[in-house]
Amino acid sequence: SETFEGGATLASPLCLLRQLSIGDAATTRVSRSGISMITIAVTAEGPDEPRVAVSPETVKKLVALGAKVKVQSGAGLRSRFSDEMLKAQGAEIVEGAAAAIEDADILLKVRRPGADELGSMKPGALVAAMIEPYGDRAALEAAAGRGATLFSMEFMPRITRAQSM
Repeated sequence: SETFEGGATLASPLCLLRQLSIGDAATTRVSRSGISMITIAVTAEGPDEPRVAVSPETVKKLVALGAKVKVQSGAGLRSRFSDEMLKAQGAEIVEGAAAAIEDADILLKVRRPGADELGSMKPGALVAAMIEPYGDRAALEAAAGRGATLFSMEFMPRITRAQSM
């Protein structure tokens, strides 16, 4: 993992998968005000990206683990996942990326989030996406300014043995 000014880190996607796979401990957090669930945000991709970061089945699994999943309205349409399909599996459908990201602990994307999305994130949030860490250093520095932890999914092994990760 690489650490940026401001304390943000670019971490291996395996770390995120290990965190998400430990069950209830990964989906709850303790604060002075008590215990609350992890909020996962999913926003629409740019016009050249037809995929979305979650499927209805993924939403179902995350909700079963105790996570709250907020999906931007229309985010799944180009992947043929309607808002109704995602909602039926437990997702909360919200208008706009800012509403999805608001108070989210984790942002799931296919591609790197835009500057507006990064600006809406709460400090210390996690981002799992294809970050393209060798491309736009200024965008990475913007994420670092928010104290985000970035999981660069393009570094996830693609061999058959790794698919169960």
